[in-house]
Amino acid sequence: MPRRRSELRVAVLANRRVVGDAVALAIGQEPGVRIVVGSTQPTKAGAHAREPDLVVVLGSTADGSTAAATAASRRRWPRSIIVSTADSDRVEEGMALVQRGADAWLSRSQGIDVLRAIVAGAAAGGAPVPPASAIAQMAQTLRDGPQEAGHVTRKLSIRERQVLANLASGHSREEIAVRLEISPETVRTHVQHTLRKLGVHSVQDAIAMALQEAAPDEPQA
Repeated sequence: MPRRRSELRVAVLANRRVVGDAVALAIGQEPGVRIVVGSTQPTKAGAHAREPDLVVVLGSTADGSTAAATAASRRRWPRSIIVSTADSDRVEEGMALVQRGADAWLSRSQGIDVLRAIVAGAAAGGAPVPPASAIAQMAQTLRDGPQEAGHVTRKLSIRERQVLANLASGHSREEIAVRLEISPETVRTHVQHTLRKLGVHSVQDAIAMALQEAAPDEPQA
């Protein structure tokens, strides 16, 4: 079971101060949450004394501030959980933010309650689950096989890709064993092989890598 954090440090980066303050007020009710509001401008996005546990990026696609602040935050805070907001419900827009370094994104139709749930989950020691639409796209990429999969995930066997897709969907290892009709020990072995082949140390890192490969290519700013 994840251990609840004694204090969750949250950085809210917004392209308008009034927006950052409003969101900080809305999500700051969770016990043990400390919020600092900053700017999405790359030169100002890291003006915080301590590395945050969670970064919320509230920018705009029109001026490129969401993508820029997401990329800057990932470079500056490689261990932080980054959640970026999209201006639409298009999967492609959210996946492009994953390419820039986001762990998850909020679509336009998702409200403040979803963000509150992410903050509460992070305070409880969990990590945000990628949106269902992204998981579906990642799962399709993994199911398509080595010819269509990315250059990293093509290293995985068919069964390893199936296990990874199920983990991304939020299924426990016991549930995956039942779904794939294999033993929990075999699931554990597939996970270990997946992490070794991808060169990562956690399932969340493996999911993020698969999401990045499922995302459409986007020119770097």
